[in-house]
Amino acid sequence: MGIGYWVLGCRYKLQITNYKLQVEIVNFTERYKTIIRIAMFAAAAILTAIVVPGEHGFRYDFRIGSPWAYSDLIASSDFPILKSEQQLKQDRDSVINSLKPVYRQDSVAPVFAAESIKRIFRLFNEKNKDHKLYPFYKDSIDDYRHLLLDITEEMYAGGVMLTHSGEASSIIVLQDNVAEERSLSECYTEKTAYDKLKNISERYKNGLYPSVRIDEIVKANLIPDEDLFAKMKEDALSEVSLHEGIVQTGERIIAKGEVVNELKYRMLNSFREQVKNQTVVSVPGALHYLGQFVMFLMFFAVFYIALYIFERKAFESLKQIIYFIGGTLMYAMAAAIIARFDSVSPFMIPILILPVLTVTFFNAQTAILHHTLTVVVVSFILPNSFDFFIIQFISGFAVAAGMMHLRRRGQVLRMTLLVFVLQLILYPALLLVYENSFTKLDSEFILWALVSSAFLPASYPLVYVFERAFGFISEVSLIELADTNRPLLRDLSEKAPGTFQHSMQVANLAEDAVRKIGGNSLLVRAGALYHDIGKMLRPAFFTENQLSGKNPHDAFPPEESAKIIIEHVSQGLHLAEQHHLPAQICEFIVTHHADSTVRWFLHAYKEQHPEQPVDETLFRYSGHKPYTKEAAVVMMADSIEAASRSLKNYDKKTINELVDKLINYQISENLFTDTELTFSELGIVRQAFKDKLVNIYHSRIEYPE
Repeated sequence: MGIGYWVLGCRYKLQITNYKLQVEIVNFTERYKTIIRIAMFAAAAILTAIVVPGEHGFRYDFRIGSPWAYSDLIASSDFPILKSEQQLKQDRDSVINSLKPVYRQDSVAPVFAAESIKRIFRLFNEKNKDHKLYPFYKDSIDDYRHLLLDITEEMYAGGVMLTHSGEASSIIVLQDNVAEERSLSECYTEKTAYDKLKNISERYKNGLYPSVRIDEIVKANLIPDEDLFAKMKEDALSEVSLHEGIVQTGERIIAKGEVVNELKYRMLNSFREQVKNQTVVSVPGALHYLGQFVMFLMFFAVFYIALYIFERKAFESLKQIIYFIGGTLMYAMAAAIIARFDSVSPFMIPILILPVLTVTFFNAQTAILHHTLTVVVVSFILPNSFDFFIIQFISGFAVAAGMMHLRRRGQVLRMTLLVFVLQLILYPALLLVYENSFTKLDSEFILWALVSSAFLPASYPLVYVFERAFGFISEVSLIELADTNRPLLRDLSEKAPGTFQHSMQVANLAEDAVRKIGGNSLLVRAGALYHDIGKMLRPAFFTENQLSGKNPHDAFPPEESAKIIIEHVSQGLHLAEQHHLPAQICEFIVTHHADSTVRWFLHAYKEQHPEQPVDETLFRYSGHKPYTKEAAVVMMADSIEAASRSLKNYDKKTINELVDKLINYQISENLFTDTELTFSELGIVRQAFKDKLVNIYHSRIEYPE
């Protein structure tokens, strides 16, 4: 028993220690949040500067037909001028066409043919020697045999091949390890050899002559040597020079303002390769890294200021800053890897996923800012990336504008098709600007555009991952949370039906009002449905659920009743935690009463104890003021909907007076000071509540029985 208590005591002390450590970390983070935030952006600039490839000697962007926008470029060392791809292909084709096919001459085929002819005539003579006409044909038969042998020997000496080889006029023949060039006019094909012997045999067709099977005699004795020809081809191609001319040290490569023509383009490419090869074996200096750090620091500083101005809530959250910085760094590293491989297109970088995620969790303005920063950083890392910047910047803008409200999978598929078509339009348009023609249109770009746009559907499942990782909430999740068939809302409707109906009415009121000031109506609806879930634990203590007319508060003193009422906030938070509701929804539970007092029970306590001082903390909610417009609108809608049920006359005047009275009281209590709600927006919300309540409680026609 003693050991058990000791273990429990140790566990309790450990929990207390962990709690204190967590509190200290939170306090430290809050105390030095600004310093931490600045350090994070500075660290991002340092990391980006480090991952940039070390091609610090050549950072120029140039195109054929465009003027050189930089100062005169002078060669720092000798370098050869690379041939163009077209010229190199022509040279290689010329070398290949100049090669002569190689054959090995077989010495067995002529011997076999001669022996076959001799055998045919020997057998014929033996068979027909007693024929009465044989003596008259004997000499002619011998002439026929000698003629076939002579012509066969002549043909095989020149060589017999299956067919003539391509367009070559001569071939190389190897015989007994001796190579000789032989004209094709000296060679026969099996067909021409067959035809020649066949013509001779036709002259001896009539009379006592042997029948000779020409097809059994004629066999090719020139056999192609493919392996040797391939080796000759490889050797010849290896000797084709990749260069054409040389630029010497100190020679001007191109002058400022000079138009980049074909030759200058090749010279610039050659110089870039020279610098790149030198960079591989050299280490960039400290000044190089310092320049890159300052450049990227400026990029991130602009985004830092933009977040502060346009997305203050994200600016205050270190976790959300990690999302922004981490996303940009991830693509910077991908670009650094892609830049090292000339064969891989930068359009393989799935950069369009970023605006989809950002617009889903924030808004189009923030998504465009984040995407622009990332595209600028990536374009700085990639060589000759102006095309990439233009195409991806415009595509990202279209994605951010077209997916502001990601609620259906069909939106992603439509945007994928739109981005694909948009990129197919932009690339040829840029080509027309630079080349004034479509002659250099790269068909591979269609594949890259397809791959680039095909990354968009991958963003849909990533939304769920980022929600869990960073505590975000998407419109798709809000739609799911607002489903009244979810277990928690179904429990609320069964255990506290009055509260459930109240929550539905609050959702309708708040959703209509917040939509008119440009707020997140889905977030408001979901938050309003869950804001009073804590009441289901003790529903009878709340008037909307008291159907029998009995009020259990009659049996409790005011301070106890106030405690029960106040506890529905903490109990609601406990239920929300059990059901894993997002923090954004929990915020509505905490803020819908803010830190106001339970005025009815506070007043009752004062009447019962007129002489005693009042501890108002016993009657004050433990929540805090709303931080967002959405939470403020739900707080207003909650009090207005509850109070509207007590009106005796539902007309425009009484409704207007009720709305004005409650909102003015909340203003006097400074409940909106932490939100970005303006007086103009407050007026719009006020009027929206009045119009909605008038529509709900409008007088109805009494139909006769």
